[in-house]
Amino acid sequence: MRKIKYSLSAIGLFLFFITNTNIHSQCVPTEGPLDSLHIYFITSCNSHFFAGTNAGLFYTDGLPGQWRPLTGAKVSAFASSGDLIFSGGQSTGLIILDFSTPDILVDTFGYQITINSLLATDSFLYIGETNFYRFNLFNHSFDPFNEGLPSNDFFINAIAQIKNTLFCATNKGIYRADDRDLIWSPINNARLQDNVQMLMAIQDTLFAGTDNNLYFSTDTGNTWSLLFDAPSSVTSVMENKGLYYISTLGNGIYSSPFDTIHFTAINHGLTNLNVTSLGSDESTLICGTRSGGLFYRTDSIWVVNN
Repeated sequence: MRKIKYSLSAIGLFLFFITNTNIHSQCVPTEGPLDSLHIYFITSCNSHFFAGTNAGLFYTDGLPGQWRPLTGAKVSAFASSGDLIFSGGQSTGLIILDFSTPDILVDTFGYQITINSLLATDSFLYIGETNFYRFNLFNHSFDPFNEGLPSNDFFINAIAQIKNTLFCATNKGIYRADDRDLIWSPINNARLQDNVQMLMAIQDTLFAGTDNNLYFSTDTGNTWSLLFDAPSSVTSVMENKGLYYISTLGNGIYSSPFDTIHFTAINHGLTNLNVTSLGSDESTLICGTRSGGLFYRTDSIWVVNN
């Protein structure tokens, strides 16, 4: 099975995609059941595309395509491991599907929790809400690991990992832990002490979004530098073939080369600039919006595909 990496949306979860292929240069909208929905994440594998929305999880077999519902409740978090798809949201618990037969439910767990964020490895699924959980993919044990995390008025927005270090972005800054003992400690950086809305790792670089600012760290969170001061809230980031792509809630999407950082808006055809998530398949850049559905980019123009 061909796999692509993903990134998380910054609103509730942070899920984004990373590929190693060229992306077309234009965006186009789509019409259908996703019209007017809030898209929390988008991802793809083989011929299947998935979108998590405030009305449930949807999938289609290609773009442009006909979107079909898989669940009926809000789904705002996504991760994958092997052939398995993991998703969740507000009071949905953990929903498990298979890439090869996405319309057939594999299993569900933990309906009493609201899932804000997910991260999958070969052995474990990490789950963030007002607690941090580790779900064992083999024996299905479901255990909290909260030592070192705040206990009051606290929630986890996103989870990332670099080698053996786990990170969680919260409404009270960023915390990190060794994945072998999961004892958390705060990252003490004045720029990242409050609500960190998005967090993701691209190779050995960590990215964190706070309101309009996108920061990066190349030393597992010890030091941080500003990558982009956006005109509105940063919601997601991804990389492709030497380019950064950044989405914002109000000003659309920006791109910049890695080596000479200079961000330029790429919004031609994008009729909703409240972009919540980014993704791609082998050749096409995709974005989800708040209350405006999903777009894909072709020949440098955004086209809607709802």
